[in-house]
Amino acid sequence: MSEQNPNKAEIDPDLVREDQYKGNLDASLSEVMDADKDDSTLNTWKANLLERAGAKADCNITQTRIVEFKLLFKNHEPYVFDLTDPECLERYKNEPIIIKEGARFKFQAKIEIENEVVVVGLCMVNAAYRLGVRVNKSDFNIGSFPFGVHDTTFPRKYQVFPSGFMARGTYTARCRFACDDEREWPMFEYKFTLAKNWPN
Repeated sequence: MSEQNPNKAEIDPDLVREDQYKGNLDASLSEVMDADKDDSTLNTWKANLLERAGAKADCNITQTRIVEFKLLFKNHEPYVFDLTDPECLERYKNEPIIIKEGARFKFQAKIEIENEVVVVGLCMVNAAYRLGVRVNKSDFNIGSFPFGVHDTTFPRKYQVFPSGFMARGTYTARCRFACDDEREWPMFEYKFTLAKNWPN
């Protein structure tokens, strides 16, 4: 994931958004600004979003990297994933992190957007598997961002890992980021083990 240029590689069907929106891939930034001029609320939103973006930027030319991913917990230190280091990515796939059953959590992503462009409708699809069978899938709408560096936390409410004897064990999570105009970033995965307690 060190080279995070959006691509059109074949996508795992489990990681496709349920409410996939098809944006205008060829729209320039000025065309986006000129659309729906009669909608004052939308115009205010676009002005706030794009106030730092140059008028010459093109929506289909972007250099956007998702450089870091975190699991944030209500009562525990976060797990931090460096998405720019291939060795770390390989380790995440093979060495499970330990999570206490029933833990409350959110996600956080660090996004770097260059070249005075915007990312519209960024989302993440997260699917969890146990023994090769998908046991959970969640879609998270993250938001839209002008160029710059952003640490964004989602969703608003804490999620809860399952608990109990049947829930304990090792899982594989697969995550995919995408945005409304069909840009995609390489899928990454990590393993986690639900246990009675946090590691010492």
